[in-house]
Amino acid sequence: MANGIAFVIFVVDGQVVWRYCLLAMVVAAIGGYSSARLSKRVPQKVLRGLVVFIGLTMAAWFFWRA
Repeated sequence: MANGIAFVIFVVDGQVVWRYCLLAMVVAAIGGYSSARLSKRVPQKVLRGLVVFIGLTMAAWFFWRA
């Protein structure tokens, strides 16, 4: 819901560059479907560990850059 409201605000304000937006939507849809299929093939413990590792790495990166 929050992203939808933000989207409407950006559209109304004329800040959306549609050619990039449409490309991002297509790529996000492809990534979402392919990631869902891939995640079913990866063992659950490996997938959880990967998610935790990526989350902690991103948090450390953002704190370091701030």
